[in-house]
Amino acid sequence: MTTPDRITLKLDMKLHNRRQSIRNRRPSGREDIKGYVMDTVLFNSIIDILPDAIFAIDKNGKVIAWNRSMEAMTGIKREDVLDNEADYAYAVPFYGTRRPLLIDLALHANQDMQNIESCYDYVKRLNNSIYAETFAPELNDRKGAYLWGVAAPLLDEGGNYIGAIEAIRDITEIKERENALRQSEEKYRAIFNAVNDAIIIIDKETQAIFDVNDRMGRMFGYTYEEALKLNLNDLSAISSSNSEDSFNNLFCEVSKKSPHATEWISKDKDGHQFMIEMNMRCALIDGHERLLITARDIEDRKMMEKHLEYEKQRLHTLTEEAPFGIVFFNGDGQYIYVNTKFKEMFGYDLNDIPDGKTWFRKAYPDPEYRHRVIGLWLNDVEKFRRDTSTREGKQWTFTVTCKDNKQKIISFIVVKLPTGEYLLTLEDITEQKMAEQELKKRKEELDIKSSNLEELNAALKVLLRERENDKTELESRILNNVKELVVPYIEKLKRSHLGAEHMTYVDIIETNLNDIVSPFLQRMGLKFSRLTPTEIEIANLIKHGKQTKDICNLLCMSKGAINFHRNNIRKKLGLNKKKINLRSFLLSIT
Repeated sequence: MTTPDRITLKLDMKLHNRRQSIRNRRPSGREDIKGYVMDTVLFNSIIDILPDAIFAIDKNGKVIAWNRSMEAMTGIKREDVLDNEADYAYAVPFYGTRRPLLIDLALHANQDMQNIESCYDYVKRLNNSIYAETFAPELNDRKGAYLWGVAAPLLDEGGNYIGAIEAIRDITEIKERENALRQSEEKYRAIFNAVNDAIIIIDKETQAIFDVNDRMGRMFGYTYEEALKLNLNDLSAISSSNSEDSFNNLFCEVSKKSPHATEWISKDKDGHQFMIEMNMRCALIDGHERLLITARDIEDRKMMEKHLEYEKQRLHTLTEEAPFGIVFFNGDGQYIYVNTKFKEMFGYDLNDIPDGKTWFRKAYPDPEYRHRVIGLWLNDVEKFRRDTSTREGKQWTFTVTCKDNKQKIISFIVVKLPTGEYLLTLEDITEQKMAEQELKKRKEELDIKSSNLEELNAALKVLLRERENDKTELESRILNNVKELVVPYIEKLKRSHLGAEHMTYVDIIETNLNDIVSPFLQRMGLKFSRLTPTEIEIANLIKHGKQTKDICNLLCMSKGAINFHRNNIRKKLGLNKKKINLRSFLLSIT
């Protein structure tokens, strides 16, 4: 970039000194005027041919130089600004207002001019020169322009500040290219870091890592700075001493054949090993031969592949070991697979029945029966087509003719798979159906026998009911006879004046008699049948909630007589000296 040099500054100082001397005094002679004019012409000629816009001011801020490039940049003629009052008019073409510029910062270097520096995007001092960048909104028909400028003070022979000079260059195109380059770099870096695979750029000669993306750091656990200090062998879980498996061998392969893809066991910063898939190719980057590597963590994919293989083996085992026949077929009716049980059941394999049409023809040789089976089958197919959410068809039972012409009763269920294929399960229920028929026959025989037994049972129930009635009548007759023919005489004996020994015999007779008739009393709910008729009548009234006063009125007896009978009732029922309510007890035993 062109800047004011020492010769230009010295010329300008001479011109300025002579101009001042001319203003302060008359020229001493024709030679002085001639020299001043020649120096002025020389200075203007020099700055006019410079490609940068240049202008200068004296120590009072008046413009003393304004070259053609400045006229072209600002649209202001030299004669319109030279020797104007020091009012920062030279700033108007750039900013639309009067304000100090970089040239003023150079002229007043010893003064506080921080407010001027704040108007620039970038300011740098080098010795007496000041460099800066800024944006001038008034240039280019007010579209604005990015400017680079350098300003320096003008000194006289004594080193005193007599003015300043500034060179300005329009760097709009450079800025636009820089912005475009920066945006391109940002886009590249954004895409580079957004890729889900790790990207590693290797120097092909040194095998050192030149650049990596963010995914590489996350995958291997390194920071960007740490990654740039590594080489590929640091990322490999395979020892580099093994010449066949080292990265050196890979480099040779890629050099011979690019691109090259392989799987590799890598390791992260913590030493954890995992499988990656690498795609490598040679590329020319920044004029150097580079190796571009994309790495994808396939550890989960490998585990998934193992899991899928395991599931495949398990499915194969299940289908082959299944106790029923299995057929896979596609939407066109082509049979894809039949299991071992199917072959055992029917004797057919895929060579015998490559499709559904062949199966129907061989399994159902009777045309009429075959047409009925096909009709039912097409109903299921139509149901699958109408309702795509339907997965399982109806269970059908048909008689199938095997390869050896034997017939078997088979249960069919068809299932539509998410892949659009179909799974058909076939179960041999011949023995089950024969057993069901035998069971049906036995059931009919049992139904006849059961009907006969029911009639016999009804007759026995009638006989048992009559026997029970006879038994109840006998027990009732015995109890009544004891109460009417025996108990009154025992009561009379107890009231007669018998000796102690005879009274003992009477008590024994009464106790044994009660033990004999006790089972009858419990079954008939007549436990109090040994009571006298009067006591039974009073007991019934007590059971029904009658009070002593009510019983006296009903039986026309005194209260003392009622209490006497109550005590006898409690004594005969075994409630004497017990805190048991007589009415509650009578309700519980009757």
